[in-house]
Amino acid sequence: MESRLRDIAEVQIGYQPRGQVTPGANGSHWLIQGRDLEFGGGKVDGSADPALWTIRNEQLDRITPKGDALAYCVGVGDVLFLSRGLYPIAIPLSRDLLGDRADAGDKLIAAYTFYIVRPKADVLPEFLAWFINQAPSQAYLQMHLRGSAAKLLPKSALDEMTVIVPPVSLQNRIVEIDHLRAHEDSLMARLASARRRLVQAACLAAIESKSAKDCNH
Repeated sequence: MESRLRDIAEVQIGYQPRGQVTPGANGSHWLIQGRDLEFGGGKVDGSADPALWTIRNEQLDRITPKGDALAYCVGVGDVLFLSRGLYPIAIPLSRDLLGDRADAGDKLIAAYTFYIVRPKADVLPEFLAWFINQAPSQAYLQMHLRGSAAKLLPKSALDEMTVIVPPVSLQNRIVEIDHLRAHEDSLMARLASARRRLVQAACLAAIESKSAKDCNH
């Protein structure tokens, strides 16, 4: 079934402070900002795998928001959509991703660099993020980016994006397959890194051995 994203999820702009907000150890809320995202897959470009993004939970600023911050609170089951920059990706918030912050209740908020996407009951957040990150959706989003140096995706463009929503059972299967694919990719990357270190060590050992022999003659 095809739907507009606004019909299957609530989209909320993240928290934008009014005036200066000074982070401090006594702040009432943790704030997730764009700078708190870390990509573990090397170069960040259009092919960057969203499954390899992580959140640096240990460095989140603590602030005391002005006014009611409940609309900006995020947790497990929400999707963070990076609205600014060249690569408008979606990241589903899971317990593993949030770590200790997963139990923060209503004390974890997302900054205005994100759109907070809250899927309805018949749409899995992991599936929705997966769909947003696929090539057809990304092509649509790239067409609607605005600005020259600092790119921004208007909320209206995300609201109007077409989403194909299959039955929940199929959503689950797609999510499971993608998790397995991401796990395999991670293992292959680790294997390649270990092989590279092994080859480098062997080459260095050969050089050192040849140098030692030359010195003994």
